[in-house]
Amino acid sequence: MTVDPEIADDIISSFDANYDELQHGLNKLGQAPDDATLINLVFRSIHTIKGNAAMAQIQPLVDFTHALEETVEAMRRGDFSASEKICDLLLVGTDRLRDLHLFHLFDKAFEAFDQDDFIHRFIELAQSPSTDAAETTAIEFYQALYPALDTPNSSKDSAVNVNETNLAIHRSYITLSENSSEAHFKALDSFRELALRVDQQNNFWHGRTDKQLYMAINLCRLSNDRPVDNTQLLAAIYMHDVGMVFLGGELINKQAKLTPEELSDLHRHVTWGYELLAKMPLWTEAATMVAQHHEKENGLGYPNHLHSEGICDGAKIIAILDAFYAMTNLRGDRTHRRSILRAISEINACTGTQFDPYWVNLFNQLIKNEVKKGNM
Repeated sequence: MTVDPEIADDIISSFDANYDELQHGLNKLGQAPDDATLINLVFRSIHTIKGNAAMAQIQPLVDFTHALEETVEAMRRGDFSASEKICDLLLVGTDRLRDLHLFHLFDKAFEAFDQDDFIHRFIELAQSPSTDAAETTAIEFYQALYPALDTPNSSKDSAVNVNETNLAIHRSYITLSENSSEAHFKALDSFRELALRVDQQNNFWHGRTDKQLYMAINLCRLSNDRPVDNTQLLAAIYMHDVGMVFLGGELINKQAKLTPEELSDLHRHVTWGYELLAKMPLWTEAATMVAQHHEKENGLGYPNHLHSEGICDGAKIIAILDAFYAMTNLRGDRTHRRSILRAISEINACTGTQFDPYWVNLFNQLIKNEVKKGNM
């Protein structure tokens, strides 16, 4: 059904406010599972979202929200406590609820997921007679969403443990092609130094470059039919955000949502990084990766609104790694980082619209490998 545009705007505005409340409440509730105030806050937010959907007569939203509401209501009754895993599942549920709102209100596409299965599993969780039973059901739900992440720490620690951060290791990642030379090594040394300085400028980017480098190279190793030049990719990893140095620490570390003017300034970092690399004959491919790393599969990225076929693979890799790092680490405008489960769920939900399906599939395999190795 078509929703009146004014009503749609009102509903999404209310949803956004309640979504923020749910992020705050559920993240804190995982640390204080029997806090009645937090449980009531979460319940009120979900109940309001459900009421707005019912008012607009959007039954799929009502049904999905009802399943989340039933789970929280069971916690209100004291049937079971809110563990970190249960709160994480509810957070994943609110993310998918956001996708459903954007679809039903504004016809914005998202990666399909089994809504009926989500509803069934949340209702099953809500019917748990005890905390132990709820935790068992939550683990089964968790495994169904992403089997490799059913580990003790996977719901709260998303950092890749990378100790290989010295210059010798950075060189060992490079697979030199026939056209590569010592000049590439010397340039990469300088690029690395610039990247680490950019990391230092941002309060939330400690170790970011080395983590992205580690994941990018290992992601490429999984690809057999779409090879990416490791030397050029390494340069692009180092230089894709070097334009940030021209923005200043105040904008980069701002602890609130950016204004449209500030967002426009932020977007310029892509062009600055590209122009710097494009002036160097050895780094044409890397410059293209930098120029395109904020483009999206559906053409809604920036700066040139390219569609999938016009975006190089190196840029597609960086886009996924940037999103994963941003979601699983703190930022100036966000007080809680997302778990691996939520981040993977979000990236997969954006497959085909924001991210390339081929690289998302390999990224999923990479995460599974890192979990098995104990790096997450």
